Parts: sequence; structure tokens; C-alpha cells
Amino acid sequence: MPVWTVEKYVTANGICPTDKWKNKDLTVKDRIRLSTRVQAIERMEKLPPNAIEKYKGTKLFELKEKGDNKQLRPLGIIKPKAVNIFLMLSGGIEKDGVIPKKDLERAKTLRKEFVKGNGSVKGYFED
Repeated sequence: MPVWTVEKYVTANGICPTDKWKNKDLTVKDRIRLSTRVQAIERMEKLPPNAIEKYKGTKLFELKEKGDNKQLRPLGIIKPKAVNIFLMLSGGIEKDGVIPKKDLERAKTLRKEFVKGNGSVKGYFED
């Protein structure tokens, strides 16, 4: 059985929203925790419960990771017609059990772009 792969979406104009989010909103400690989590996921054949789960009322999935006094929530999709690939579209910080609406709307827009065939993908650790 194949292990999981984590990829990042890159818009048609070359911007990676996940990288932008990580560099703008996350501390160094947050980025290390998230990278460590992705490394662990990429070694798994079967994810533990709640590692990546569907976000309520959307077609999006969230990767759950505890950050530096915050809840990191990279948002993405399980790639259609692929085996065990989580595509990060963008990110958010959960507050009071909810991801801010602007972060959800951004991820929904990016999902639509990807589904239409716009943009590209790169590996999580590829820069």
C-alpha cells in the first residue's frame, strides 16, 4: 500500500498560498511543528484518526496540528484520482473551534481553480 504524499498548490501566477501563509502567519516553531507533522504523514500508509479530516459543510479537508499557542489548520483536498495525496491549498489558524471565514473562502476559491486545471503543484518540501 502506498504511503501518503503532501503537496502544495501553486497558482497560475506562481504564488504558493501555503508558503505565503507559513511565512506570514507562523512562527519558526510553528513551521517546524508543521514540517515535522508532514514528514510523519509522508511515512504513513494509514493515517491516524483525525489527522486529516473533512471540514464541516465544505469540500475541504484540514490537517490538524498544534502550533505555538495556536491550532494550525492547513486546508486542502484529497486529490481526486490519486492515491493518498493531500494537496494543501492554503492555511488558517483555528480560533474558538472555527477557521476564519476569509481563510475558508480563500481555500474554496483555490480548490475551484485547481479543479478547473489552473495552477500546478509541488512537493511540500520542494522550494
